[in-house]
Amino acid sequence: MNDHERFKNLTAGIQSLVISIAVVIGGVWTLYTFSKLGQASKAQAELAELEFKIKSQTAAERKVQAELAELEFKIKRQTAVEISLEACQHALPGDSSYYVSVIAVIKNVGSRNANLQYSNPLTILPVGFDANGKILFSKPILREITTAPPSGVVTWNLVRVGTTLKVPFFVPVPGPGLYFLHFGVNVGMDQIEQEVYREAGIENPRGAVWSGRKFFIVREGATCTHDT
Repeated sequence: MNDHERFKNLTAGIQSLVISIAVVIGGVWTLYTFSKLGQASKAQAELAELEFKIKSQTAAERKVQAELAELEFKIKRQTAVEISLEACQHALPGDSSYYVSVIAVIKNVGSRNANLQYSNPLTILPVGFDANGKILFSKPILREITTAPPSGVVTWNLVRVGTTLKVPFFVPVPGPGLYFLHFGVNVGMDQIEQEVYREAGIENPRGAVWSGRKFFIVREGATCTHDT
């Protein structure tokens, strides 16, 4: 074999080696690139999934906050009525009977208008005691709310938030002694309040009964005025 053939064979070997190395390097680069692209795609998918979870969680939180706000509004939007009684003894000219005037002072301290419903709201009970000091009530005196004709009997009133209503009564009583005064009124519920009770498991909610009470002594010849 001459020098020319040796050189030719050596050149062919080097060329084959270079091609093999290139193929190997290309395969490694392809594998590296594919791996990186796969990781990038996986990372993008995970990021998209995380963003979706965050958005879903945010939407759920907004929903919960809205439900809490609505519930808070319903709870706060309740009726609250304060009732106090003012009582005085009176004497009429030329009349030896005993009379008591009672003013029921009704104040709406709630967060919605109060629809008051009456049915003989004032009760006056003569009070006595047995030998052991136990309280005894005699036959009650019931009074409805009356007004000038043609209205006659008043069966309801609307008391707006923050306002006060005064309801007067003038009642004859049997004579001197201790009396128990009771004024009770039913306050109707609106639709929102009814929903609150239904959500609490009360299917047929009814309005609350608010009342004011006090003891009052009728004396011989005593009189007073509500203006004091």
